Amino acid sequence: MMPPLLAIIARLTAMVVFLSGSSVIGYTQALPEPLKGNPYSVALVASVLQMEKVWGNVHNGMDYSHLIVHKSPDITDDLPTQFDKHSVNYLDSKMLIERYRALNKAFPVLEVSPIQVDGSRLKVTVTVSWFSYEHRQLRFGVSDWSNVEFTYDCGQEKFVLQSVKLGGV
Repeated sequence: MMPPLLAIIARLTAMVVFLSGSSVIGYTQALPEPLKGNPYSVALVASVLQMEKVWGNVHNGMDYSHLIVHKSPDITDDLPTQFDKHSVNYLDSKMLIERYRALNKAFPVLEVSPIQVDGSRLKVTVTVSWFSYEHRQLRFGVSDWSNVEFTYDCGQEKFVLQSVKLGGV
């Protein structure tokens, strides 16, 4: 039998992470079954729902019903393209540039960061950045973010969603 910490690391390495989406600050509806097995899906959905709840009435240029996420194949390939009343488009750098040129102005883009491991906790940060393309350079101006934390429940032998904490500049 492996010590608990090694068991956690082995589970992470094998990407056998099971999540429960029943307790998010401000979001008590259970997540659809396909989302529960992917921490990035849970983090994205929980973040968007919390951001919309807290910041949805503020005119900040964010359209929560039609979201753009910066595509990162290792992270975003298996994420949902829709949930509840939200649609999500995953755009790579080339597509972001094309959109910027078509709009001729900066626009909000969500970025999902790699999982950070801290003992028996996992953290995924979802950032709202304003994308622009100037002087042949991609520019992401950070505006807001969401830190989604998961803790390992030894009794259930799985990671459970602990909290969604919003922050901003």
